[in-house]
Amino acid sequence: MEDADAGHRVVALIDLFEAADFEVLFQPERMPLPQVGLLEAFPPEAVKQAL
Repeated sequence: MEDADAGHRVVALIDLFEAADFEVLFQPERMPLPQVGLLEAFPPEAVKQAL
């Protein structure tokens, strides 16, 4: 489905995976984690997942 005003195209994810010419052109950088001392304010499970 294409919306000429939006400047982008909506495509089903499975169609991308099956397309032979599909490639990821760039990947966003991960944000750095805060200092370990700052993580102490979060629940242990959240810290474990972040690390």
